[in-house]
Amino acid sequence: MKTKNSKSLQVPVDKASDWNHQDRIRQRAYELWEACGCPQGCEKEHWLQAEREILALIGNPPAKY
Repeated sequence: MKTKNSKSLQVPVDKASDWNHQDRIRQRAYELWEACGCPQGCEKEHWLQAEREILALIGNPPAKY
């Protein structure tokens, strides 16, 4: 398996891109939270909306449950 070189950590390439997507989703969820006035208890809704937006942006729609 290919790995992404790092000084302290060897990360499989597919996992590295997953981490990048998670970071993008986390940032977008934070932006949504701020835009809504920083309410408490809406973390899941903001995360799911951010996930939908980022995955649609990169062309990988989320699985339907």
